[in-house]
Amino acid sequence: MKVPGDLAAGLGWWMLSIGCVNAATTIMKVYVGRPRPSFYAQCGWQDELVTADWAGQMSPCTASAHNIADSHMSFPSGHASVSANTGYFLALYAAGKFAVLVHKQAPGLTLPTTVPQTPRATTFHFAFIQYAVCMLPIAYAIWVGCTRIRDYRHFVSDVLAGHLLGASITWSLQGLFYNSVSGVVAVTGFPFAKDDEGAPRSAEDLHHWLPEQDIDGHEM
Repeated sequence: MKVPGDLAAGLGWWMLSIGCVNAATTIMKVYVGRPRPSFYAQCGWQDELVTADWAGQMSPCTASAHNIADSHMSFPSGHASVSANTGYFLALYAAGKFAVLVHKQAPGLTLPTTVPQTPRATTFHFAFIQYAVCMLPIAYAIWVGCTRIRDYRHFVSDVLAGHLLGASITWSLQGLFYNSVSGVVAVTGFPFAKDDEGAPRSAEDLHHWLPEQDIDGHEM
C-alpha cells in the first residue's frame, strides 16, 4: 500500500530530525562531561574515601558504573532537546496547515475562498485557536525543560542549550520535506517543497495543487 505523500513527508521530517537531535545530544554529553547538579547523590559520593594522600586509585563514587557515567552527562539536556524537537515539529506542521504565518499570495494568483490566506481572514476567535494549537507543543517542551531544573537533573544552561539544539535542528530540516510555513505555498495544504526532480517548487506550482478556477476565481 502506498503511503500518502503528506504522511510520508511528515514522518520523514520527524524521524530524521529526532535522529539528528539524539545523535548531537549524545555526542555533546559525552564530550563535555559536565557533572549534574545531583552529581554527589547520583554517584554515591563517600567523603571518607577521599584522603589527603588519595591519588585516584579508588573512586569516592560508590554507585553503579551506569549511574556514575550518567552523572557526568548534564550538558545539554536530552529531555529538553527531544521535547523541543517534537514540540517544534508539531508547531511548524500545524502552522503550515493553518497558514497562520502566510501574509500574502503570489502575484496574479487567486486562491479559493476555502483556503485561508492570512490569520486575519478568519474570525478573531478562530485565529486565536489556531495560534494556541501551534503554541501548545512549544509550551509543553518548555515545561519539560523546567521539570528537569526543578528535579535537580540539569542546570538552566543545560536546558536552554538542549531546547535550542532541538528547535534549530527541527526547523532547519523542514525545508528538505516541505515549503516554508511562511511562504505562499503553505496555504495549499503544506505540499512537498521539492518537485520530482529535486527542484524547489515555485508559486506557479500552486495551480497544480489548487482546484482549477475560472477568470473570476470560481472553482471549475
